[in-house]
Amino acid sequence: MYLKALEIIGFKSFADKARFDLQRGMTGIVGPNGCGKSNVVDSIRWCIGEMSWKSLRTGSMMGILFDGSQKRPPMNMAEVTMVFDNESRRLPIDFTEVTVTRKLFRSGESEYYLNKVQCRLRDIKDLFMDTGIGGEGYAIIDQGGVEFVLSAKPEQRRELFEEAAGVSKYKAKRDEALRKLERVDADLARLMDSVVLIEEQIKKLDSEARKARTYQKYREELKASELALAVAEITQHQAEADKANEELEPVKRDLFDRNTQITAAEGELAAINLALAEKQAAAAKCSEEIAAATHKVGSLEGEIKRCADLAEEMRRQIKASEEEDATAWRRMAELEPALNSLSAKIEEAAAQLAPVQANFEEKHAQLAAAEAALVELAAEQDSRNSELVRLTQAEIEASSKTAGLSSGIAHDENDLASTAKELDKAEQDLQQKRAAVEQLKASLSEQKGKVEAARQALAALETARTELLSKKDAISALLLAAKSAEAAANAKLELARAQGGKDPYWLGTQAVLNANMPGVGGTLRSRLTIKDEHKVFAEEALGRFIDSVICDTFATAEAASDLVGGSGRARCRFIALEAVPQQPQNPALENFKTRISYPPELENLVSAVVEDCRVEGTKLRGKFWMTGGSPDVSSPEQYWAQEKDALADLDKSRAEIASLEAQLSACAGESAKNEGDISLSREQLQTESLKENSIGGELNAAESARLSLEEMSGLIRQERTRLEAQKAEKNAALEEAQARLQEHKNARAAITAALEELAARKTSGQARAAELKETEAEIQSSLNNLRMRQVELESDRRNLISERDSLNAAASRRKAQREDFSSRALEHEENRLSAQSQLQQQRDALGELERADKTLREEMVSVKAGFDEKSEALTVMRGDLSQLKMREHDLEALIKNHAAVKEDAVRRLQEEWQTTYEEAKEKYADTPVDHERVKMLRRRIENMGAINMTAPEEYDALSARDQFLKCQINYLNQAKADLKSAINRINATTRENFRHIFQQVRDHFQRIYQTLFVGGEANLILTQPDNLLETGVEIMAQPPGKKLQNIAALSGGEKALTALALLFSFFCVNPSPFCVMDEADAPLDEANVERFVNLLREFSSQTQFLVVTHNKRTMEAADVLYGVTMEESGVSKVISVGLNARKN
Repeated sequence: MYLKALEIIGFKSFADKARFDLQRGMTGIVGPNGCGKSNVVDSIRWCIGEMSWKSLRTGSMMGILFDGSQKRPPMNMAEVTMVFDNESRRLPIDFTEVTVTRKLFRSGESEYYLNKVQCRLRDIKDLFMDTGIGGEGYAIIDQGGVEFVLSAKPEQRRELFEEAAGVSKYKAKRDEALRKLERVDADLARLMDSVVLIEEQIKKLDSEARKARTYQKYREELKASELALAVAEITQHQAEADKANEELEPVKRDLFDRNTQITAAEGELAAINLALAEKQAAAAKCSEEIAAATHKVGSLEGEIKRCADLAEEMRRQIKASEEEDATAWRRMAELEPALNSLSAKIEEAAAQLAPVQANFEEKHAQLAAAEAALVELAAEQDSRNSELVRLTQAEIEASSKTAGLSSGIAHDENDLASTAKELDKAEQDLQQKRAAVEQLKASLSEQKGKVEAARQALAALETARTELLSKKDAISALLLAAKSAEAAANAKLELARAQGGKDPYWLGTQAVLNANMPGVGGTLRSRLTIKDEHKVFAEEALGRFIDSVICDTFATAEAASDLVGGSGRARCRFIALEAVPQQPQNPALENFKTRISYPPELENLVSAVVEDCRVEGTKLRGKFWMTGGSPDVSSPEQYWAQEKDALADLDKSRAEIASLEAQLSACAGESAKNEGDISLSREQLQTESLKENSIGGELNAAESARLSLEEMSGLIRQERTRLEAQKAEKNAALEEAQARLQEHKNARAAITAALEELAARKTSGQARAAELKETEAEIQSSLNNLRMRQVELESDRRNLISERDSLNAAASRRKAQREDFSSRALEHEENRLSAQSQLQQQRDALGELERADKTLREEMVSVKAGFDEKSEALTVMRGDLSQLKMREHDLEALIKNHAAVKEDAVRRLQEEWQTTYEEAKEKYADTPVDHERVKMLRRRIENMGAINMTAPEEYDALSARDQFLKCQINYLNQAKADLKSAINRINATTRENFRHIFQQVRDHFQRIYQTLFVGGEANLILTQPDNLLETGVEIMAQPPGKKLQNIAALSGGEKALTALALLFSFFCVNPSPFCVMDEADAPLDEANVERFVNLLREFSSQTQFLVVTHNKRTMEAADVLYGVTMEESGVSKVISVGLNARKN
């Protein structure tokens, strides 16, 4: 697999469409700085899914769009397309060529395409997972990427090892399983909360359900006596509801079974999917082994051919050597006569040379004596001249030293005068600076007081703010409580009205009161004030009058009655005040009247209603009736009183809410004022603190200046002492230099006289030497001629002897070579036979691997078929589940409908029982009825008060719901256990793969490091060896000649080489299909660039490299060069240069 092509348009500086047609091997991208080379790297990173605009070197994602130039408008779309050769099926998609495209529009919309079919970003990322190309991979090394490998935290560096180990897909599956586990935990928590709530409701409904069942029992017995038909109707609806319930139970069981089957099927699907992933990994590994075996077969075939060629070459060399031996023996036979002739000529030349040599030696001895005398004279003359030069130089130096000492003494006197002036000025400045320091210290102390005052003021305001916040929280809590009370009062009012809605007298009374008719003054209950402990006495004494509507006249009552008659099945009781007779004073009623309070205008009415009532302890007695028993019982019609109480509570809560909201608003105003004061106080504190810092800075500067002046004054005093001592030393040295100057002048005069005498003697000796040289030259010429002749003859003889010896030696060498060639030919033949044997073994192994690969792929197809079959079955089960849910909903709706019809019938019968009992008795005269039993049942029903008739059904429904939820909890716990098991398996696989790959990478890293550094040591260390799922990776390096140290202490070039060694180690273990390097060779010198280039060449056989570089050596190593230029300002253009022909 490799990158075949890259197309860019509208991305950053690429306004025009640019296409890079790429081949295997190494491609270089070159160009001047700022022309857009790195934009090519950014486009590749963006196309494979990069979402961080910082990684793309822009201020926002919109920054990648071409933003226009002087001549071109901005573009509205950026598009990058990458074309991959997928013959090896490295990408998990069944296409030999894969095209990935990413688009971004200026509107902010993004599009992704896979083989020109729109897809998701996740599909792109999954495609490149575990190939080294992903977002956390090592295939793209941009500017600073080499440094990041070393500067990253150990945990960040781990991501590179995970990509190399191929555990990214396992990590993604583990994350997905963890997310599912979180959802399961959330569902469990929600279900547990629901179960707790339902169990609380069940406890509350238990007593209501028992009461309702008792009530129902009395009603059933009463209906059996008086209303047989109604009983039959209700029984029929109940039977229908029971039948629906019976049908509902198997539906729920089927739902439960279907959910269980779906959960199990999903677990099986997850297991099959995991097995499929493992098969895919095994198939990929087998493909790699097949490729390695194929490469080995090719190598062995080449080795066999090479050995055969070498053996043939050895046999040819042996034959050529034998032919050269024959030629050499013929030449040696010709050399012997020539050698004898040359020896005779050499003896004749030696006899002529002897007398000429004797004459030359005589003349040469005379010339040597004359020249020796001249040399002695010249040496003496040179010695005298050297002495003269030395004395002259010493005289000049002494004179210069005398002048210098005189000038130095004058200069020291001037420096002493200047030093005295500087010392006086420094003392004056020091006194002024000391005064300024004291003044600044006083100002600083004063300013610190101001800062502390401002800080205390701010602290007081912040304390007040805290108190205001506490007050606000308290008011908010009270307001929340008041709103809760309001909601409770509303709920109480709604409940009372809902219960009253079943009472026809309630409905009629509400219709009259809501009409706001003139002359209507509300109900008697609403005009009375009764304490809770006396309500039972008041209700029993006032009887049906307590909830009667008070009217001024009968005419008003008639009008109100007509209104009630026209509103449906409703009734109302009325009291006409004009008809109430005047009541005499009755002392017996005073005890009763003290238990209730009422307006004065109702005095006569209350007296008339309760004229025969008196309270005797817990008993209430009338003329012919009485009540007794516990006074703590509740009224069966509490909704009359509850509405009044709820309205009173509602008014009280609303008033309290209004008051608290006003207080909260006032508190908010105070808080706003306090915040403003705090802001001003902080500004004041900041201002004073800045002044304090400013004065402190001035004080530090003044103190520093004072210290500098004191130091300067001391230095000036030291300088004055030094100058005085220096002046005294120079005066003594001046006297000594003047004495030496006179001595040098006297010695120079004596040497000048001696030199004149030596010059005369030298002239006479030079004339004699010239005469002898002329004679010697004539003899030397004759001697040289004779010697030249002798040398020539001797040279010819030596050449012939050398040629003879060379021929003998060459013959010996050729004999040894023939023996060596024979041995090597035999060795090459043995190597050929060995390679043929290995080739057959390797071909057998390749066949085994191909059969294993075929088996794996067949197993993958089988597992995939099982996965598809399970998926289809799961889809069918989900469809069945949907139909069951619809059936459950229909049955529950039917049950509710029968319950509603039954309740409506009960309500109608209640209304009839209160007014038409005699008619019902006449109608069912043949039905045997126990009248006392009927009365007893009526009293019991009335005394039972308000009944929640739905309590049994609610209780049963909640119980069933409770059991259902507990079953769901069990299923979720099982699913949770399955997920944890899957996570454990994934973690085990991840640990094993990571451990295996880490060891391989470490071995390759140590080897490549020693190659790049020509020695040294390096190592990779796990930060948490016992926790392979979270451990980081540290890098230790020891360049040659240095101690082992952390990478932070290395030089820039050493860091770059170390990082490259690690990156290439990943390629050894899990080669990425391609690698992009953006100026990775920038920190390297020439020697290290050469090693870097050698690595690129070594790995380019298995990985395609795209290298952005400025280095000429790296450019020379590339197979193809692409140049990026900016012929037009702001617009990048691509130029391709092929290098293969030039290299050849």
